Parts: sequence; C-alpha cells; structure tokens
Amino acid sequence: MDRTDNAAQRAGDEPAGPGPRGPGGPGSLAMSVEEVSKLLGISKWLAYEMVACGQIPAIRFGRRLVVPRAALEAMLAGAAPVGTAERSR
Repeated sequence: MDRTDNAAQRAGDEPAGPGPRGPGGPGSLAMSVEEVSKLLGISKWLAYEMVACGQIPAIRFGRRLVVPRAALEAMLAGAAPVGTAERSR
C-alpha cells in the first residue's frame, strides 16, 4: 500500500475538494456575486448592479467582490415581503 492509499483509508478523512466550508458551501462565510445571483434566482448582471447600489452587501478583496453570508441572510430577514406594505392613497 502506498502513501496515498493509506491516507485515503484513514478514519475521519474527508474527500479532497471543496467541503462544507468550500466555495459556496452551506458553511462558507462568503459567496461570490455569481453564487448569490444563482441563490436568489436573479441574473448575474442584476446582482452586480444591486451590489453597486448597495442593495446587496459586499466586500472587495482586490478585484474580487464577496458577499458575506451573514450579511445576506440579515438583509433577507429584514426585507418586507411583497404586498405587505401599506399603500398610501
């Protein structure tokens, strides 16, 4: 048995690649704008426009924009459902 076989058979090892805290995984701290657009069911273009307008919270790391999962969840939790706001006449 070589080293790779031995390493793969150890108890508690997880498969290589993105895990629960990998990109876009359920435990990740942040998501890309494209991942957010897929999650919300909107176009990538609209998601970037909403980030530019401040409607979707994002942090810039160099050229990369990421959306903190906690900030997105807080934003969605505080949003009023459509049709519940009182209309003024």
